[in-house]
Parts: sequence; C-alpha cells; structure tokens
Amino acid sequence: MNAPFWRPGEAWPVTRLSGPEWAAYYAAGFRWQERGGLRVLLDGPGTLRLQSLPRHLAADPPAGRFSWHLYDTLPSTMPVAHDLFLSEGVPLAVVADSQTAGRGRGKRTWYASPAGGLNLSLAWEGSDTMLSGVLTLALGVGVAKAIRRMTGQEIGLKWPNDGLIDGQKCFGILVEAAPHPRPHFVAGIGVNVNGVPPSEAGGGAVSLETATGAPWSRLVLAVRIAAEIALVLDEWRRDGPKPFLEAWRQLSVTLGHAVVVVDGSTHLEGKALDIADDGSLRVALASGVQTQVYAQDVSLRMLPSPGGSAGTPFPVP
Repeated sequence: MNAPFWRPGEAWPVTRLSGPEWAAYYAAGFRWQERGGLRVLLDGPGTLRLQSLPRHLAADPPAGRFSWHLYDTLPSTMPVAHDLFLSEGVPLAVVADSQTAGRGRGKRTWYASPAGGLNLSLAWEGSDTMLSGVLTLALGVGVAKAIRRMTGQEIGLKWPNDGLIDGQKCFGILVEAAPHPRPHFVAGIGVNVNGVPPSEAGGGAVSLETATGAPWSRLVLAVRIAAEIALVLDEWRRDGPKPFLEAWRQLSVTLGHAVVVVDGSTHLEGKALDIADDGSLRVALASGVQTQVYAQDVSLRMLPSPGGSAGTPFPVP
C-alpha cells in the first residue's frame, strides 16, 4: 500500500489502485462505500479521529454530553475510562482503534478484529437507584436500538449482556460500578462491526458487515450508541428501570426457552421464565424447583428470532 493515506469520507476513483492493491487495503481492514466509479472510505486503521467527531455529534446531539477521548491502541478502554472520570468528573467516552487485552464477563477476554471491532467505554456519575444487573439490561436495549437505527438489523438480547443476530453474538456489555472515591459507572461495549471476528472469539460470533452485507463506520456507531445510552440514562432518572425491563423482554431470545445454567462444573437444565426487578433471571429447573440466576453463565438450547420463531441450535458448553 504505497498510496497516500486515505482519510475518512475521502473518495478515491476505482482506477486509483490496481485490483491487488484494493485487495490489500481490504485485508488491512479498510472498508468503503461504492458511489459510481468512486470508493468513499467508511472505516479502517487510523480512521478514528477527533477531527471527524463534530459532524457526527451534530447528527446525534445527546452523544455530545460525553467528553470524547480517542486512542490508537489500548490494553482496554475500561480502566482508562475509570481513571479519566476520576480526574475529570464529567461523563466521558473512550474509544480505541484496537485493544490488546479487552475484557468480557467474568474472567473472559473480548476478542475483536483489528480495525473491525468497536471498543467503547462510557463513564458517568453513579446513582443509588442504579443496580449493575438491571443497568446491563437497559444498556443492551440502548445498544440494540442504536444498531437497528444505523443498519436496520434486528438484534435479539441474550441474558444478561449479549446482543445476537440469528443466534450469533455481535456485541457484549460489561458494567462496572466504582463507589469510591467518586461514585461512577463504566460500561464497556464491544461490537463486531466489520470484517470477520477473530477465531479466538469462537464460531458463535458475527460482524454487522457479515450480517448485512455492507460495511459500517465504527465512529458513527460509537456516537449513536452514546446518544442512545444518554437517553437511557435520562429515562432511568425520570421513570426508573421498569420501562427497560419490559423493552428487554420484548427483545429477549432467552425468556420462554430451554437453558443450561452453568455453575462451576455443574450444569442445570431448565426453562427461562422471566427477569426480576434487579435484573436476575428466574429459571424453572427440570427438577421443578425455581431459582434466581445472578452471576452464573446461561446457555441457550435453541435461539429464537426477536419475532418469536424458532432459530438455530446453539451449542451447550
């Protein structure tokens, strides 16, 4: 790739590069939109730039409530968001072009393709009315809405923190509450946007590009997610969490279906019945006993579509 650096929004004639050169750009993570004989850069290495933010924030004003920090590479955006909030004390967003030690639920690692995954953390002041469990569900509703608004793609929500497309994971959320010395929350949000998720993510992952057949701008998506979450926080402060519990139920691919609750080496089969006000999952076990699931892993025997029709088999661990 010996051509000059390609800037976001910049249009290059198709004839500017040879076929092999275009293929090399694509393999490096660059994604473009076809417009006649032009190719307009949407996303790729080095495209997350503060200079591009103002026009996107103008299109989604609630996202402007966050102070934005963009990085090329970080181990993880979440600890940076914690540290920045403690020093700045204002709502903020941290985005990294790539992560070397992204974190998932429990002790898992979040894997994303270089220049293909959205690595976003949002931080805001804590509130006594917010519980991490139900907050995770509410934020899932916001992220699903942002993705649907940008791509038209319907998202199903798997308890407690995953977003799925046809049974395959496209995003995950990790919420951390920090009570001291300045109470705040940080939500880490990872979305498979472009390219193919790395093999380390497992065969149950899918990108928005693969699902929709078109590439997408990670920066535009980051802004839209931040805008939706700002509105989630507004509604929570006004009406409490109950509207989000009902919205999550409407998008759920967990409730009403057979599940396996994994607690250490024990696997318990049952049926997911409902979610409680604290965000926990109520499960009727095969033994007939009902139990509340808080921190255990839950796998689905069969994933339905958001509309309720049968989906594809999902492997049980």
